[in-house]
Amino acid sequence: MNCEKIKAVLMTDFMDNECSGAVQEEVVAHLKACGECRSFEQLLRRKVWQPFRAIKAVKPPEEIWQRIKDSIEAAQAPRVAPGWSRILDLLRGNYLSGWRPVFGISTVMVAILVTVLVVQSPLSRNRLVKESLQEKSDYLLSLHHSLTQDMNGDADFDTTIEHYFF
Repeated sequence: MNCEKIKAVLMTDFMDNECSGAVQEEVVAHLKACGECRSFEQLLRRKVWQPFRAIKAVKPPEEIWQRIKDSIEAAQAPRVAPGWSRILDLLRGNYLSGWRPVFGISTVMVAILVTVLVVQSPLSRNRLVKESLQEKSDYLLSLHHSLTQDMNGDADFDTTIEHYFF
């Protein structure tokens, strides 16, 4: 390792004794050979590491840890829309306290209704498309029918331009 990498390791893992054995051996060997890095390591120990050595570890009260834990759990909990949270809480309360037949039957009925609506929706779209196509084809057939009648001589040409062309 070069001096820049050694200084970076000194500022991060080496001082905290968190680097691997091979890296630690390499840093120690470099410090023995390089006076500049050795003086940098002594400066770090004196200015950065030494002032914190005498500080006692402070353990926060248990209630603070509980608040931290609760806020982490709240952040990881799935988000539910405000209107749905009351309904979900109601259902959880009723289902967790024991199955009640009314809620069970209503849940099944809602599931059936949603299923019917989901299945019916594409079918109704297909029906609307078929009706539209039928209506358009009926119109085109009526045009064809009136055109064939006109070609058979039953047409009545009232304007001069029609007499000219026909």
